[in-house]
Amino acid sequence: MDAMEFTSQRPRDWPPESVWREVDDAAQVWEELHAQGREIHFEIDEQSGRLAIEMRDLDGGAVGTLSPSEAVAVASGAPVR
Repeated sequence: MDAMEFTSQRPRDWPPESVWREVDDAAQVWEELHAQGREIHFEIDEQSGRLAIEMRDLDGGAVGTLSPSEAVAVASGAPVR
């Protein structure tokens, strides 16, 4: 089942429709990244305890790093660099 099929089978009364719109938007961004052969990977760096965000290919190879603001921009629909 892909992301759009999942969201189309959602319950109608909970959570509120505005939350489902955000889920739908996130699913669309995921599908666009996937179509470009990319994914965003989040993890906590063990040494620093800081959030590390990488753009990866679909095989898990790092393509580059993202700042938190860049990750938010991509999640909001900004083009992938």
